[in-house]
Amino acid sequence: NSASDSVFSYSRTDENGGVFVVLNLSDDDNTVTFPELYVDASGWTDVMSGEGVDLSQDGGLTVPGQGYRLLKRTS
Repeated sequence: NSASDSVFSYSRTDENGGVFVVLNLSDDDNTVTFPELYVDASGWTDVMSGEGVDLSQDGGLTVPGQGYRLLKRTS
């Protein structure tokens, strides 16, 4: 991801869908882009809000300070 060393992200996918986790260990909000994303950038849903999320480079993903974003996708 494009953020500092205090933001960690990882994904797990299989034929049934996947999860994408972004953890922000800093006190500040961070907007993160994923220029080398190894999974499809579209079709994700925020587990907590139910909102659709597009991980393309244009918009980025905002993660609150000391917070996380948990996204899911089903095939």
